Amino acid sequence: QARIWKTVVKPGEILLMPHGTYHQCRNTSPCLSYSRFHLDTLNLLPFLQSMIDGDAPELEHDDLIWNASSELIKRVDKVVDETQGLIKTGKTNIPRLNEDCVRSVNTLRSLRNIVREICRRVSVRNIVKGNVKSSKANDGKTTANTGEVLMSEGTLSSDVPAINVANGSTSHIGNFNSHDWDMLVDDIDLCLHEFRFRRLGKIPIFRKRRVKALQNALNSSFGDD
Repeated sequence: QARIWKTVVKPGEILLMPHGTYHQCRNTSPCLSYSRFHLDTLNLLPFLQSMIDGDAPELEHDDLIWNASSELIKRVDKVVDETQGLIKTGKTNIPRLNEDCVRSVNTLRSLRNIVREICRRVSVRNIVKGNVKSSKANDGKTTANTGEVLMSEGTLSSDVPAINVANGSTSHIGNFNSHDWDMLVDDIDLCLHEFRFRRLGKIPIFRKRRVKALQNALNSSFGDD
């Protein structure tokens, strides 16, 4: 009972398909085709569900979230630097925030919760499945050794907080260990902290907040037998 639409995409045209659209493509002549995945507030929840289910190995879920957060941090930091620059020169007429900045801040706040959830899942997976090497210290406690990671870069569209990624790459939820998500949470918290106090002559010192209850509870199962 599904309805079918047929169309021919001509040179210079773009076909945008909503999330969950079943589709089939056939080249009518020899050509080069290019497709990208677009992430915004409309398909964010289905994207997160796909990330949890691991049903789209062709998407780099971790890189998409990492790049989106990193780009939004740059946008917000730019606003903070501009505001601080005006204040330090003695100017009191601070411009109001534009709509793009407000969306960027709100999206970054939402991504902060998503990244924190990724941290929790990675922590549980590493401890339960043994992906993190554990060793007993002299006091009987369990310590974990973590490796170094590199942050990848990406870009967002200028109109709304969104990112695009070319199809063809392979990844799954298990590759979230490729990034230091705890560090990204700290970067987001620092960015939002500075944004909150951007109108002050001196921004208060940011103090990191850590939640260790989950890790300690899980580590207790690796104590003395």
